[in-house]
Amino acid sequence: MKSFYLKNFIFLNLLILCGYFVYLSYLLQHRDLGYSPGTLERIQNSGVLRLITTQSLNNFYLYRGEPTGFEYELAREFARYLHVDLDVVTPGWNNLLVYLDQGKGDFVGASMTINRERLEKVKFSIPYMDGSAEGDSSPPWFLALKTSKTWLCGPFMSDATLPIIIG
Repeated sequence: MKSFYLKNFIFLNLLILCGYFVYLSYLLQHRDLGYSPGTLERIQNSGVLRLITTQSLNNFYLYRGEPTGFEYELAREFARYLHVDLDVVTPGWNNLLVYLDQGKGDFVGASMTINRERLEKVKFSIPYMDGSAEGDSSPPWFLALKTSKTWLCGPFMSDATLPIIIG
């Protein structure tokens, strides 16, 4: 038996090493067996994309009983792309990020700009609209998403980002 191990020493060590790498890749893929679905998977399973926004002419409002607004239109098209329904939550400007942090929505679409305080709480999309008019130096607008390992991918987003950041 001892001669078997000596003759196959390299092969057995390679076999053990391969098994270790397979196990390690499994743990990395499923995050140490504490696997929870990512944001995109959760949205698709629930069938609902939840937009957190404000009621304003830029973001979301009712016109003749029908919802409209720039941010609403972007989110609606993204929900169509994902084949899910869109739910709109309008907590008011001061509660947008609070609602996102509490999980009451999937992303904030409210013509939001980046500042240091917000950047510490959420991730931001790539800019999707320049908020400045001629002669105005307003910063561009972004979508805010809860800090997470998962970003949505879609027609408006970059890797795991309408340009969106998701929680």
